[in-house]
Amino acid sequence: MSDMRDAKAKEYDAVVSGLRDEPCAFKRQCFRDGWDAAIAALPDMVRPLQWDCTDWSAGDGIKGENDCEWTAEVWPMTSYIISWFGGERFEVCTPLDEKFNTKSLSDAKDVAQAHYAAQSVSAFGVQGGEA
Repeated sequence: MSDMRDAKAKEYDAVVSGLRDEPCAFKRQCFRDGWDAAIAALPDMVRPLQWDCTDWSAGDGIKGENDCEWTAEVWPMTSYIISWFGGERFEVCTPLDEKFNTKSLSDAKDVAQAHYAAQSVSAFGVQGGEA
């Protein structure tokens, strides 16, 4: 019985000494680094908003990307809305009724996505990516 315990003890010692040689073995900082990396990646994991165009200028017979009110639903009856105010003025209205102005439709969509990602991960204490 003693021989078996000795064999198991040597096996255990070999495993533990091998782990000691690893740069992060049994260190709190390695866990923290991994946790921080996972938390930092959360905003990139938020699904992209899906945009739909609602035509609001059908009367002129011309339809382009600026002839829409762009909406992205994030919850029933809750949406991000992008409106064009002529020239290079687009307004993003968030579900919290915050408003941001941009110069292009693609910038407006980027602002909305950044805002959505920041709001989505704020419950985890993650900051960054806010519009």
